[in-house]
Amino acid sequence: MLDRAVSDYCDRATTPESTLLAELARETKAHVHGAQMLSGIQVCALLKLLVQMTQAHRILELGTFTGYSALSMAEVLPHNGELITIERSQATAQLAQFWFDRSEHGHKIQLLTGEIKTLLPVLTGTFDLFFIDADKKAYPDYYEMALTLSHPGSVIVLDNMLRQGKVLAPEDEQAQVLDKLNQFITQDQRVTNVLLSVRDGVQVVRVKE
Repeated sequence: MLDRAVSDYCDRATTPESTLLAELARETKAHVHGAQMLSGIQVCALLKLLVQMTQAHRILELGTFTGYSALSMAEVLPHNGELITIERSQATAQLAQFWFDRSEHGHKIQLLTGEIKTLLPVLTGTFDLFFIDADKKAYPDYYEMALTLSHPGSVIVLDNMLRQGKVLAPEDEQAQVLDKLNQFITQDQRVTNVLLSVRDGVQVVRVKE
């Protein structure tokens, strides 16, 4: 985890979020429980760059929350691009849909509500980019599921992989799961990866050709 002053500096030195995203973030922080789950400017700027650099047309997001990250990526998807995002909470999904409906890019987003492990097996085709930001204890399963829906060159991004630094000496279950997954990914011959110390740790994985 970066020092807060350094992190704030990085926010200011990053391409600013859109006006709608800034409003979404303000409203979430003011009125939604668990607002710390917002991905934040740096993570979403990274996601947008990855969408553009990989020329992604089809994205799968696990964990929508209020829609900040999905809308960030949708803003740089081509007009005929598709982003499927899955949210377990019906109430939170309704809130996210409100923001999607306000955006000119909202038509690119398909929001599914329910359990990820139930919905993923019924998805068809492959995806160019994945963003995983949901139940941390289920990350190993989500990672494997993403691989089954990937193609050579697909990119898988996993958020919160440093668990506030707890992976250095993991004691709680979530930190232990993430630490083991970081080690597994590093040794996984199917992919190449880099773990970035952006915000709470972002694991960027590319499926080998």
